[in-house]
Amino acid sequence: MKKITTNMIKYIEEKRKKGLYGWDGIVVHPGYTLSDEIEFWGFTKAEVAARTGYTVQTISRIVNAKESIIPDMALKLERVFSGRPSADFWLGLQSSYDKYLAKVREEKKR
Repeated sequence: MKKITTNMIKYIEEKRKKGLYGWDGIVVHPGYTLSDEIEFWGFTKAEVAARTGYTVQTISRIVNAKESIIPDMALKLERVFSGRPSADFWLGLQSSYDKYLAKVREEKKR
């Protein structure tokens, strides 16, 4: 596991200031954030897959917004990224995205 550095903390704080660690009315699939985190930490999808026990295909599907982050994955991502972002964060992003999709489907029925 990588050690959290001052630069990493600054990076996280900058994302918070820009609203990227919150919802602020913008809903995106958590895969976009996962992609950012992978890049920031200097990992490859294969490394994240190995560290989580999931396949590279699963990580790619999440990054490409074709698969959801489930609780088990959220806990593993929390460990991979040294607790920042947390499992609750990943699940919150997924929940917000799922709720948004449900709302869009509901509005289309009207």
